Amino acid sequence: MILWPLVAALLFPSAPLPVSGRILKGDLRVYHAPKVVRDEAGTIRGAGRYAILAQGERCHEGRWWKIAPGYWVCSGWFVPGNEAPGGLENWSARNPVSGWVQGTGRHSYVAASMAKAVGGTHRRLRGLRGFLPVDQLLVAGRPMLRLYEGGYIASNTVAPFPATSLTSVAAGPADLPLAFVIAPDAVTWRRAGDKWERRDAVPRYAVRPVGVSEDGHVWIRKDTVALREADLRVAVAPPPPPAEVKGADEPWVDVDLKNQILFALRGKSVVRVFLIAAAAETPTGVHRVYWKLVNQTFDRQAQREAYYLEAVPYVIYFKDAYALHGAYWHDAFGAAETHGCVNLAPLDARWLFDFLGPALPDGYLSLRPGPNTPGGVIRLRR
Repeated sequence: MILWPLVAALLFPSAPLPVSGRILKGDLRVYHAPKVVRDEAGTIRGAGRYAILAQGERCHEGRWWKIAPGYWVCSGWFVPGNEAPGGLENWSARNPVSGWVQGTGRHSYVAASMAKAVGGTHRRLRGLRGFLPVDQLLVAGRPMLRLYEGGYIASNTVAPFPATSLTSVAAGPADLPLAFVIAPDAVTWRRAGDKWERRDAVPRYAVRPVGVSEDGHVWIRKDTVALREADLRVAVAPPPPPAEVKGADEPWVDVDLKNQILFALRGKSVVRVFLIAAAAETPTGVHRVYWKLVNQTFDRQAQREAYYLEAVPYVIYFKDAYALHGAYWHDAFGAAETHGCVNLAPLDARWLFDFLGPALPDGYLSLRPGPNTPGGVIRLRR
């Protein structure tokens, strides 16, 4: 099939600039300049039309097109035309925050295609495995799930991951300190002379405003009962912003690794508080976001400690392979349960992804900071 708008643009470069372009197939890489480099500026996907701002030189697949300030695309699957731009998907908003399943056997067996599913050719995955089903269907009379990455797995070999009840809380300086309850069997306590008496049960991940500590307990503010320190992770007001935070309203993140608490701030003001899961390997220091992805599959089958996790949501890289991201495969927030990344509940990860720059324009699945899209500041401390 001849793509006439693309052919016309190549043969007649002096023709009027096309108004917009659309993706004919697949995910396309976008670059900060009309030059192919290893680390692309981002990826785009889906229906809708991207505004074309300028035309560049020819490239390996046709011609460079500038689709936003600081973003260029070169692909034979990007088709220019004169329709009005618009109709692009907001992939951050559409990304799922529930629905993952786990393999129930010692191994999981995934067929890469329908033909391989029918023929019985599967990839064997070991270690922790998580999958995101997008469809249910019968393959040769056998119930199977089609997965986010395009493979197929038998329905009777997976089970849902339990959803967490954890959620972050909006909070300002006047609300601190506050505590997240992390113990599943926590109760309140009342002082009776030199003893403590058990009172009422408190749900796991409940949040309470707290005050002074006494004898291994922390008093709930404006109440006559306390909680055990061992059952809590306490959020105490963070130190002043680092020098990298310039604006009085600049969004940034402070991570208290000792207490497993993350603060979202604007300038000096705390706006939201999160309970997280990190590890001793999690690096400290002040960093900037260098890559954001709406989701990413972690395939570590070649490693000694193997695992496979499909469509990990809202990944924010800040140093090397370390990132903030949602975690659907465990519900151990407040404890060290990671390989060094900072884990959040999936809904919390979505909020933080949208809060911390760079912002992803509609149509974008991933983005790296550029001249007009600086990466947000992340401080990690112990």
